[in-house]
Amino acid sequence: MIDKVSGIDVLQAVRAQRTESMIIIFTGYASIETAIEAVRLGANDYILKP
Repeated sequence: MIDKVSGIDVLQAVRAQRTESMIIIFTGYASIETAIEAVRLGANDYILKP
């Protein structure tokens, strides 16, 4: 069984391995809190799905 992970979880894992990677969060479940957290953790962009 595959555990569910969030985009923030993936962002943290990628940043831990490859700090030079460009990361764009593309989400249908956006909030101000997660957008701020994503940018704080190093996301290059945070895009809302229509």
